[in-house]
Order: sequence, then C-alpha cells, then structure tokens
Amino acid sequence: MHMNHFYSDKSLKNGADSGRLCRPVSVEDMMEARERRARLQEQLIGTYQVPVVSFTLNIPGPVKILPGTEEFFRQGSESVRQALKQASVPVLFETQLREHTGLELFLCADAKPETLKQITSSLEEETTGGRLYDIDIIRTDKSKVSREEIGLPGRRCLLCGEPAHACSRSRKHTVEDLVSHIQQLMAEDAFLNHLYLAARESLTDEVSATPKPGLVDRLDNGAHRDMCCETFLKSAGAVAPYIRTMAEQGIHFSRQTADEDKKEPDLPLLFSQIRKTGLLAETAMFDAAGGVNTHKGIIFSMGILAASAGFLFGQSRLNLPSLNLSELLSLAGKLCRKEIQEDFSALEQRRQQADAKSGTGNVHFSHGEKLYLAYGCRGIRGEASDGFPALSSISMAAFSSALEALGGKTEISGDIWNRACLQTLLSLMAQVEDTNVIHRGGMDAALYVREQARKALLDGGAVTDGWQARLSSMNQDFVEKNISPGGCADLLALTVFLLRLQGISPEERF
Repeated sequence: MHMNHFYSDKSLKNGADSGRLCRPVSVEDMMEARERRARLQEQLIGTYQVPVVSFTLNIPGPVKILPGTEEFFRQGSESVRQALKQASVPVLFETQLREHTGLELFLCADAKPETLKQITSSLEEETTGGRLYDIDIIRTDKSKVSREEIGLPGRRCLLCGEPAHACSRSRKHTVEDLVSHIQQLMAEDAFLNHLYLAARESLTDEVSATPKPGLVDRLDNGAHRDMCCETFLKSAGAVAPYIRTMAEQGIHFSRQTADEDKKEPDLPLLFSQIRKTGLLAETAMFDAAGGVNTHKGIIFSMGILAASAGFLFGQSRLNLPSLNLSELLSLAGKLCRKEIQEDFSALEQRRQQADAKSGTGNVHFSHGEKLYLAYGCRGIRGEASDGFPALSSISMAAFSSALEALGGKTEISGDIWNRACLQTLLSLMAQVEDTNVIHRGGMDAALYVREQARKALLDGGAVTDGWQARLSSMNQDFVEKNISPGGCADLLALTVFLLRLQGISPEERF
C-alpha cells in the first residue's frame, strides 16, 4: 500500500545530508552564499540574455533548513514553474542550489521583467505558503524589479501584519516565535497540497473507473450525450483548487474561533463562507466543461468534507494516516445541517406559494427540489446534513473489503484500485437512493438499479472472474434504459477522497 504523508523529506532522512544541510549558518557563510548567487545570476544573464527568476524561502534564524523545508521548497518551485507555464512564459534554463545557507531555484525566463514580477508576486500573495516565498526578478542589467514598480505594497510581517522591514529592523519578534510560525505555515501548506491532490485524483479516479453501468468512463459516455471522459477531467482540474480553498477556509475559521474563546464555534457561519467559494467553483466548472454540469454535487459535498478536515487540522485534531472518520463526518453534518434544514423549510413555503398560484407558472423548482416535493428525496443535501451515512456505513467498508478480496492490502495495483472502485459503486447502487436515477426514470428505475446491483454483487461483482463482462452488460442495459447512477458516482468520488486523504492510493494510474 502506498502511503502519502504530508511531506517526505528524503534528503533530510539521510543522516549525512541532514547534518550538512541542517547545521547553523555564520555571517561568513551568508556572505559567501550571496556572492555565489550573484556570480551565478551574472553567468545566466550573460548566457541567455533574459531576466532571471530567483526563488528562495524566508527562513529567519541561524538554521535555514528546517524539518519539512525541502518538500516545501519543492512544492514552491513547482508552483513557480506552473505559474510561468500558465502565463505562456518560455523557460530557457533552470538550475538549483542546495546548501545549508538555503535552497535556491534559478530560471531564465523569456518575458518582460515587470510581467514576471506580476506573475510571481501573485504566488507570494495568494497562497498560504507564498508568505514564505522570496521571489526576485533580476533584469539583464542586474537590477531587481521592486514590488513598488508594479504597484504593490511591501511585504508584511508574518506575525503581526506590519511592514516586514520595520519589524526586522526593530527585532520586534523573537527568532523562536518566527520559526514556530513558519513551521506552522509549512505544515498547513503541506496539508493543503495533500488535500488538493486527494481531491483532484479522486475525481479522476471516479471518471476513470471502467466499465461503469450507465456512467461516463474511459470506454464510452454511458447514458450521457453531452459529456465524455475528457469533459470530466477538465472539470476536475478546474474544481480541485476550490476544494483546497474551502479546506483553507476551514483552517482559518478554526483558528479565529479559537482566538475568540468560544465554547462552540458557529459552524453554520463557516458553511456560509464555503458556499460562496462553491459558487465560484461552479463557474469554473461550467467554463471548463463547456456549460455541462459535471461536478456540481461534488463541489457541495467534497467542499463540506474539505472544510471539516481543514477545521480539524486547525485545531490540531487531524492525524491523516489514522483519520478519525466518525469525527470528520459528524463535524461535516454539524457544519451544514442548519442551513440545509432552512433550505428545505423554504422549499416547503415556495410549494405553498406555488399551490396558491396554480396555473401561473411563476414558481420554478430545480430537479432536486421537485424530487423532494414529490417523493421526499433529500439527495446529497440530506446525505451531508446526516453526516454522510452512506460513506460511513456502506462505501468505506465496501472499498476495504474489495481490496482484501483482490489481495490489495499491502500493494495496490492500478487494476486492483479500478476494480475496488467498481465494487464500491455497485455496493452504493444496491443500497442508496440515487436522485439522479429517479429524475431520469422515476422510482421504478431506482428500484431496478438496486435489483440489478444486488444481483451483480451476488454473482461476484467486480472481485471475481467475469467482472468485465458482468459490468459491461449492465452498462449496455442502463444505456438502453437511459439510467445513470450519478449520485452513487459522486459518493464513490467522496470515498476515494477520504482514502487518499489517509494516504491510501494505487501504485500506478489505471
């Protein structure tokens, strides 16, 4: 089994390298490092005749390489590369220096220096880890582009928010306090990066699981005509950053409420905050998917789980490798229950208004609202407000049992992961009320899906020989009947999200 923890500082686990990099620096060491950096920058400018992007970390004190620093630097370096790539900036050359005086990345970037400063300053301002980034842009005349040149204020102190240069000159804060805060920021950034990858990969895993009855997968579009696997992959890439943001909101809310010394935090307030982020995520989803609703339900449900995980992390109550699932799901229910109950109450009032104005056609109801009013189906909103019982009582156990049956408890291949996903999907289809199925085919279709899923499981599901033919036959049948168990597919994605949060993942992409 492949375990992904917050960070794996392999170089620091090497005794010799750890001793070399983690030793204190002297004034002479820093002077030599500065001269070495200047010589390298001069050589790069002379060779490539373009500005140089210099990326380092702001680490105060005599020790510049702290536990987690190397992985943090690696993630930051990748963020710089991706930012330049997204801005279509050609990088002609890059190199790194790894010394006990600090880790340094140099990129020769073919763009205007001011443009590069705009791009890199966004990283410093818009991300949690960016507060520790020190990104300089060196012109071909060897001068640096200042923040003021592009209309930005100077950097702020990590602790008090005052101008950094003023705090530094006055030595307002102790090195110990600064280092402690920096370690907190690095741990937070590592957690958020881990959660982001878990979100993105779980969405990818869900659509990639093949063959799925009636659903989009790698082979066909199931019962859908307006979307394909590529649509979902593009949408996943657009949605995942917002899931990260909602987790970050959970962290900050946790720490704010701790400072306010309240016995019970106002969790519905956090839910209202992430709802706004969810609307931004929906816009990004529609833009990426060409106007198709691929992940609207997932934005809602995974966002709640992410914010809950962030809240627990902020309270130092989250140990991902041994995630307390019941605590996380219980918190998720508390987070959204009040507002969801209010939503249902408001829906009842709107129905009464519609009844009073029968025939006017002025009152609009969504598909989910119509199902609630007609059958009492609460869908994913009810699932969330109840603390996701389908995850705790069905899917997590089903996935674990599938891994055991397939021999994947110690090492998970891509094939085993794929089949475990399919087996979990069947288990959900056999027990969960899927509003997407009901919307398309009514209650008769929902009953049919349950019967077919239970029959498939009795025949061996995805864990015995003949699984591909078994599921392919179900897919053909569901396509003919226009059945798509999209609600169960969303629950599968949430299941994989929780597993990946714990570091449980396949060794290879399937």
